[in-house]
Amino acid sequence: MAIALSSGLSGKDIERMVSQADEFAEYDKERHAFEEGNKADSGVNDAENTMNEFAEYDKERHAFEEGNKADSGVNDAENTMNDFKDQLDKTKVEKLFSEFREVAAKRQAGDNSITADSIREKISETQQASLGLFKKVYEKRARGRELVRAAL
Repeated sequence: MAIALSSGLSGKDIERMVSQADEFAEYDKERHAFEEGNKADSGVNDAENTMNEFAEYDKERHAFEEGNKADSGVNDAENTMNDFKDQLDKTKVEKLFSEFREVAAKRQAGDNSITADSIREKISETQQASLGLFKKVYEKRARGRELVRAAL
């Protein structure tokens, strides 16, 4: 602010105003610094909130992608097992898929306890169990071939 004699103020008024300006200059600096600090805090909070929202979105997206992989894996395994259905233990196959379908249904219903990790774990369990079933099929086929060879 500029104070000049042409503004119609007396010399005493001008001195008082200059004195007050000097007196409140430090207060104004502190207030300005405080306001800038608040703006910075607000910016940091906004950034943290945005990052948390994206992290949550990313977690949900990851779980969704894992769920899709799981659904695809179940479909592939079911198709393969259907090819060998006459040679597989139906009770074990149905148990295997009913557990997996239960997880898939919970996921589709929005159950928050179904995480990407729990889906991966169930995929691994399913793969291990199906490998065990197929191992028995291959062993049975190998024994059959050996019997045929022995008979020749």
